[in-house]
Amino acid sequence: MKHRLAPAAVVLSTLAASAGIASAQATLLNDLRELSLEVQINADNGADQQQVEYFPSDLGDDPFLDWGASDGLITLGGFSASARASGASDTTVSSTLITGTAEATGSAAVLDETASDAFALSRAFLTVGFSIDSTQQWLVDAELTDNNAGVARLAISDGAKPGGAELVSWADASVNEVVTLGPGSYTLSARAEVIVSLFASPSSDMGIANFDVRFGLVPAPGSVALLAGAGLLARRRRA
Repeated sequence: MKHRLAPAAVVLSTLAASAGIASAQATLLNDLRELSLEVQINADNGADQQQVEYFPSDLGDDPFLDWGASDGLITLGGFSASARASGASDTTVSSTLITGTAEATGSAAVLDETASDAFALSRAFLTVGFSIDSTQQWLVDAELTDNNAGVARLAISDGAKPGGAELVSWADASVNEVVTLGPGSYTLSARAEVIVSLFASPSSDMGIANFDVRFGLVPAPGSVALLAGAGLLARRRRA
């Protein structure tokens, strides 16, 4: 009597389910990604203010879709003042992997006494709230760079909404660390932000901030071994 062999995919999924591997993931709760730009000047020959904001909800009602945005603004007050801001963001979110890259730049100048102020803001946020129901390890792999008026920062905080106590954070650094999170709710927040605000004459300033973040679930050692063994078993059966 011949026994019908289960397909390799069935073998893998059955063993994974029996080991509880399928439950080792995050439940996504809040999607607060954003790209914002603003420029403003005030001078004797006139004033100008421009602002744009982009959110994943611009694509529709479904949260956690792959999302990105980019734009640039500039305003000039004759030869007496100027402000410029540009930014770009590209992000992906899933229950086992969150990734994002962003760049924010801004500059402003007050060149003579006929201008009173100049302001530039560029801000990119990758902020995601999530919960987990078991103790899990997550790999944080990130490049955070900034200068002058720029700030590049990454943090994991308590609670699924911003404002909770920070558990760990990094700024202007290269990061490659594994963090262990117990059951509960958390917020991952990456920020690239430039704010230039000038009032004195003559004065000028600029800033750049960038982040490149990868936050991924680390499979449990037993899960990796089990899946590897299942794959070997499936290959032998096919042979």
